[in-house]
Amino acid sequence: MQEISIKNTKDKFSLDELSKINLILDSHEYIGKYVKENIDIAVYNLGYLPKGDKKIVTNYKKVIKSLDVLLEKLNLNGRVFITFYPGHPSGLEEAIHIEKYLRELNQKEFEIIKFDFINQKNNPPFLIVLEKIK
Repeated sequence: MQEISIKNTKDKFSLDELSKINLILDSHEYIGKYVKENIDIAVYNLGYLPKGDKKIVTNYKKVIKSLDVLLEKLNLNGRVFITFYPGHPSGLEEAIHIEKYLRELNQKEFEIIKFDFINQKNNPPFLIVLEKIK
C-alpha cells in the first residue's frame, strides 16, 4: 500500500467510520503480524494504485504468502475477495500464479468462483471469491 492510499482513505471517510479500521502501510506478506484473530472477510485489490506510482505493484509471491496465513485464519463460511488486473505485465503474471495457487486448494475445504467481464475488451479485471466451507 502506498502512503497516498492511506491519505485518500482518511480524506474520504469520517473519523467515526475509521475508528473501527486499522490502516496499515506494509506488505501483504506480513498479515500474520497484524491479524491475530480469526476473520470472516478479506479483500485484496491487486496491481497498482490508480493515479499512483505504477512502478509500485503487488507481488504474487507476497500475496500467496499472505493467503497461506489468511486461509488458516478464515472462519467457516468466511470469504476472500481478490480483484485482478491482468492488463499490465505484472498484473497478468500475478493473475496466472495466484489463480494456479487457488486451483490447487482442496475443493472439500474451499469453494472458489471467478467473475469476468465477458463483453469488455483489452484484458478486463476479474474477481475471484473464495469461501471456506470446511
